[in-house]
Amino acid sequence: MPQRKLAGTKLHFADSGTGPAVLLLHAFPLSGAMWKMQIAPLRGSFRLIAPDLPGFGGSQPPSSPVSIAGFAGLALELLDALGVDKAAVVGLSMGGYVALELQAAAPQRVGALALCDTRSHADTDDGKRAREASARAVEEEGSTEPLIERLLPNLLSPSASPELRREVERLIGDTSVEGAAAAQRAIARRRDFTRELGKIGCPTLVLVGSHDTLSTPAEMQRIAQALPKARFQTIFGAGHLSNIEKPDAFNSALRSFLDEVLG
Repeated sequence: MPQRKLAGTKLHFADSGTGPAVLLLHAFPLSGAMWKMQIAPLRGSFRLIAPDLPGFGGSQPPSSPVSIAGFAGLALELLDALGVDKAAVVGLSMGGYVALELQAAAPQRVGALALCDTRSHADTDDGKRAREASARAVEEEGSTEPLIERLLPNLLSPSASPELRREVERLIGDTSVEGAAAAQRAIARRRDFTRELGKIGCPTLVLVGSHDTLSTPAEMQRIAQALPKARFQTIFGAGHLSNIEKPDAFNSALRSFLDEVLG
């Protein structure tokens, strides 16, 4: 997998396929590898770019505090380095926060948007305290094991197979302690986009797993209703990581949308 040094950080990414560019932004606390079930079937029609954000997967851990806006800036730098003027931007969970920041910073670079199992609003005070406690637990433990214990039950539906749970555990295990802690604090500080959704002019796909308890279908439907050009779709039988748990349904929805707006 290639790497680029951007803003002093070695960023690892996948770049596969030909056609209109699609930037895939991963969830916390996973990496660009979570998109492998999308890259394989879609690379015949699209150029799929999936970075590991700093501290995740193969990317270098951050040496200073990070922000969601900073992640968006790095993603834009990567597109510049790869000669991509405009891309469809797909973000799931934390990746959705980054996608919203990227679209706000450079709307002319975003041809279409897909917000998957994510939120538009900022954390509550209780949510911020919980993220800080999670960051400290990881730092004190010196591993991402606390994240597996705390998050895994909410990332997949109750019917997910043991094999799938082990795969998600492995992806979490590839995250550095520094990256996980820094990202938790960045997520806690993210800005609220709820009142800005109406300003997003590009076509937007809003996807959610029917069993998602973190970004519920009702919450995601409210996001879709606030967007001027939105398509809302539920991935039945999936939890928060809908692209991993039900890849065929997810890919079908994403391909149909991309074919329509990028074709």
